[in-house]
Amino acid sequence: MEGKHLRRDADATEQQQQKQQQPAQQQQQQQQPLRQQQQHQQQHHHQQQQQQQQQQQQHHHHHHYHQQQHRTTAAATAPPPPAPPPAPPPAPPPAPPPAAAPTAPTAAAAAAAAAAAAAAAECSVFQAKQQATAKN
Repeated sequence: MEGKHLRRDADATEQQQQKQQQPAQQQQQQQQPLRQQQQHQQQHHHQQQQQQQQQQQQHHHHHHYHQQQHRTTAAATAPPPPAPPPAPPPAPPPAPPPAAAPTAPTAAAAAAAAAAAAAAAECSVFQAKQQATAKN
């Protein structure tokens, strides 16, 4: 009996953890086509945020973008604006020094805001696909 009891406790805590992270995801899922839901299931719930940042970092491969994204994500997720069409900038200059982060060019700032807004509203997978097609 005790073994069952313990397992039930473990299940309960797991469910609670998932429920805490669920609300944000379900809002996104309702806006999305079905393939988006499959993508969410593949990502582990709590990794979703990390995954967005990693994917965007890969696309713009530079830390100045990454720092900006932290700032814009907070603003973009509060009320997500209708996602602007992500227009990826031409390949950014090769790794600028971290000191350049606060004074990144406005094009990068605009792209960061657009990307963060698009990620908040559409999840990065969709954006990654659009950027991939744009590159091709």
